[in-house]
Amino acid sequence: MAQVRIESAGVRRFELRILQRKIAGETNTLRVGKGDTVELVWTTDETVRLHLHGYDLEAALTPGTPLQMRFHANVSGRFPIAAHGFGDAATHGGSREKVLGYLEVHPR
Repeated sequence: MAQVRIESAGVRRFELRILQRKIAGETNTLRVGKGDTVELVWTTDETVRLHLHGYDLEAALTPGTPLQMRFHANVSGRFPIAAHGFGDAATHGGSREKVLGYLEVHPR
């Protein structure tokens, strides 16, 4: 995943780009520790609906507008980050799911 990790004040920040319906970069797994505050800052090249399973966070992304998901990683495990629709399907209730990557929350 193309990302920049900034670890300050207990916040793990990841900058993620979705390009051609994939997360850009070499890996598709984010790793954090249980208890971390996590910030996922997303940009995309097309409209997409994202869902972080396990934490039940959803977001609608549009091109040119960064979007931030911020949460406290209080549950350990491996959770899929899925797209629930690209383009028109994202805005008209498309339900075809595509896993883009994973969030791993490791115990301390």
